[in-house]
Formats: sequence, structure tokens, C-alpha cells
Amino acid sequence: MKIAYILPSLACTGPIIVARNLVNQLKNRAEKIDVYYFNECKELEFECDTYKINPRTEIPFDNYDLIHTHMFLPDRYVWKHRKKIKAKTVSTVHQFIPYSLKTDRNFLTSFIYSPLWHKYLSAFDYVAYISNSLKEASSKYISSKASGCIYNGIDFSGTEEIIPVSDLEQINNLKQNYKLIGNFSNFTRRKGVDQLINCLVQNKELALLLIGDGKALNSLKKQATKLDVTDRCLFMGFRKNAKSYYKFLDLFAMTSRSEAFGLSMVEAAALKVPLVCSDLPTFRELFNDSEVCFFKTEDINSLNLAIIDRLQMNSLKTSKAFERYRNNYTSELMAEGYWKLYEKLI
Repeated sequence: MKIAYILPSLACTGPIIVARNLVNQLKNRAEKIDVYYFNECKELEFECDTYKINPRTEIPFDNYDLIHTHMFLPDRYVWKHRKKIKAKTVSTVHQFIPYSLKTDRNFLTSFIYSPLWHKYLSAFDYVAYISNSLKEASSKYISSKASGCIYNGIDFSGTEEIIPVSDLEQINNLKQNYKLIGNFSNFTRRKGVDQLINCLVQNKELALLLIGDGKALNSLKKQATKLDVTDRCLFMGFRKNAKSYYKFLDLFAMTSRSEAFGLSMVEAAALKVPLVCSDLPTFRELFNDSEVCFFKTEDINSLNLAIIDRLQMNSLKTSKAFERYRNNYTSELMAEGYWKLYEKLI
């Protein structure tokens, strides 16, 4: 089987990490795998040939049995060239498109581009959703020939990268006096990290480790300054080896207002870090009350109580969350799901 993956970039973001994990798992099963991408950002390495293209470039479509896309630009690209493509086409949907575009961008962007994106997706032979919650919410907009759910999978193969000494010093200084709560994201309002900063006002025993960039980062820093909690907020910025920082956490808090999966939450479960998360249908699908503690979004008291409860509990929930990860959300299981799909389509 010859497969082409088309991506917006090789940036270290959730959809690209998922695609990278998929390529790494399937590289020895497929006859050929190539990756094409549009934007310059190249933070992740793929274990196959990668080619930078632009929207006017025509890749050798006839060289492939299957073309698999992720995100808007690749979906539009396949839609534009659909009549020239004999290969079977698959797209993975990674977000609640209208809501995500509205909160991560703005209302006008969502109003204009959501219907276009839905139209592009309707041209694919198969649309894969990363959760059943996402499939249920999206299927009324996307009239694909066939669709289904394949959960994301994470991969922790490879050696752990060295953490800079300055990072270690800052983290250890906080841990001496506080319980360290973490959130690793591309920070937007949708990620809900502002709730954690508000929680610091209520709970003087907590400190935050925040890893990532994003358009909301500056507003989060201003919020911390305004609330006089900057001494308990450690804004690390982007770290390519974010997985190396989970081990310092007393708890990981997934505070999203909307989420189609929750990759960093699953990473925390895989690394046996206790979890608190928003009470969203998606998170209820991924984990249950015996594995994590849920809180009501926009309710800081609920968040604080969930954090206190989770910090006081024994390791049983953590062990059960790890088992849920191992049985459902590994890269091997994800790759097996897609491989079976590919074989069925071809």
C-alpha cells in the first residue's frame, strides 16, 4: 500500500503529532509513505520522506493508493484536485469546527470558513473523527460517504530529552512550597487556563506550570499580574520536549471549554499523573469518575474542590486512568484502526 499524508505544517501541535505517530507505526507495514506539508514551520521529524509544497503544487497523485489529510489547508487541497485523484481519500477531523474557529480565531472566520470546510470534507471517501462526541456533533454538517471514530494514540518511544538547568531551578523552587498543577497547551480561550489562574486566588497552596504558546498567552500573563499571582505562575513557553515535564506535576488540569479529544490529558494518564478535567461529553467519553475528577466549567469553586479532592486521593484513580490509556489510546491501537480502514477502502 502506498500512502500520502498531507499536513498543514510539521509544527509540534496535536494533529501533527497524531499524524507523526501514525506514520511511525505504519512505516514498516506500508510499501511507501510520503508526507507533504504547506507551511514552513518544521518542529517535528518524520521517519519518511517529507516534501514542502504550496496550494498550486500538484503532487504525483497516481503514485498513491490512499491519501490521508489533516486540517483545513490539506482538506481544501484534496477537494480542489478531487477529479484528478484516483486514490481513496481519508480526512481526520480534529475539532468541533464552528466552535473552535470562533474561539481560537473569531466569529467572522467561523462564519465564513466553517461551511467551506464542511463542504471540502464531504468530498472525501471517508471521514474519521477522533471521538464519538465529535462525530455526533459534526455529522449533521458533513455529508461524507462514510465515517467513523478512531481515537488518537500517543507514543512515548525514544529517550527523554534533557531539561535546561534554569527550568529545573524554577520548577523546584515552586515545588518546595506549593502543589504544582500543570497545563500544556496551545493557549487560547477555548483551553480555559484562565480558570486555573483564578483558582490560585482561592487556593494559596497551588502553583501553576504552563507550557506552550498561543494567542491567549499574553492575556493569561496579564491576568496573573492583575490578580497578583505571578509568583505562583511559571510560564515556560513552548518546549518541544513537553512530555519530560509531566513528572514534576502533582496534578494535571485539563480545563478546556470545548475539546474533541484531549491529547495532553491522555499523555498525563499515560505517565501516571493524577487528572482533573472539565465535565465535557468528550472527556466523559474518554475517562470516567473512577479514573479522573471532573469539575464544572466556569465554576472556580468546583475546580478548586476537584483539585483538592484529587490531591488527597490515593493512587487508585491514577492506575485506572493509566489502564484506560493502555487499552484504548496507544499509537499502536490507533495505527491498527487506520490500517484496517485503509484495507477496507482499497
